[in-house]
Amino acid sequence: MKRNKTRNYKMTTSTELDYMRVIKIGVGVLLVVGIVYLVTALASGEIKLGDKKKEKAETVIQYEEILAGETFNRKSNSYYVVYMDFTDNYASYFLQSIANFKATNNNYPFYTVDLEKKINKDYATNELKVSNPTILKITNGAIEETITGKDDVVKFFNN
Repeated sequence: MKRNKTRNYKMTTSTELDYMRVIKIGVGVLLVVGIVYLVTALASGEIKLGDKKKEKAETVIQYEEILAGETFNRKSNSYYVVYMDFTDNYASYFLQSIANFKATNNNYPFYTVDLEKKINKDYATNELKVSNPTILKITNGAIEETITGKDDVVKFFNN
């Protein structure tokens, strides 16, 4: 005798299929949003992987570089202000010379003004009439001495 196999099929209604489709789409959207969030959080640094015991670098405020407009409002009675373009070929030489001068002559503070920055360049060239490089010695809020040009600035630091 041959048996006929009967298969039982469960009939699903169209509303059940719609619910399943909505659930699948919802899960897919949540996965995509979660992945996008993780990628952007990792890229922006909101989430960091790795060693969490890293110490934060302490913020240090430096007072040596000033804006050109702050030339005459320093607290010291006498100080030098060096106007120079920090991208100039001589910039590293001048910065090292300033450090050496400060080490041997700590009586006078030195401030630098970066002429590469537009706000400084406009004020320095239009108001103060200085060029790259220039050293001004300020005493009691007035210019006491002016040293202009690379050769004269080099002579100043070599003396």
